[in-house]
Amino acid sequence: MSLHAEELIAGNAYTIWFVIFNAPENCATSPCGEPDIFNPETMTDVSFGGGNIAGNSSITISGHKKVGDLSGSAMPFFNDLLGLDIPIFGLIDPWGAEVHLVLRSHGPKVPANMPDLINSFDGGCTTFLDAGQVTDDPGECADSHFAIFQP
Repeated sequence: MSLHAEELIAGNAYTIWFVIFNAPENCATSPCGEPDIFNPETMTDVSFGGGNIAGNSSITISGHKKVGDLSGSAMPFFNDLLGLDIPIFGLIDPWGAEVHLVLRSHGPKVPANMPDLINSFDGGCTTFLDAGQVTDDPGECADSHFAIFQP
């Protein structure tokens, strides 16, 4: 995966996440939606894809996920936050999975919060905003862009 995005906030930290629905046939909707992430029957994993700081209001991030690679999963974060016990699935079947790419803003680069700002789900986040409500205030994080790939 290689993502290039423009019209971002220059100087903000961004991460890209693979949201992998390994069993999209078990999702409540098509395409799968956010509630489906927490349904164990969808065998979903949210996995780190890369991170960078936007310069001149644009960013390029490249990353990959191999079958069976369980590293970089945000599921332990969600389990702790929501009191769940969803396993880490990784990517099981690249041809049968529905994959969403989610670009997440972590606010402006704050040297004290590096490198967490560009390599973790909640790095530097103190406030989680609704999708699309990206600001240049430190600590405010939001998902800014999405792309959906169905099998």
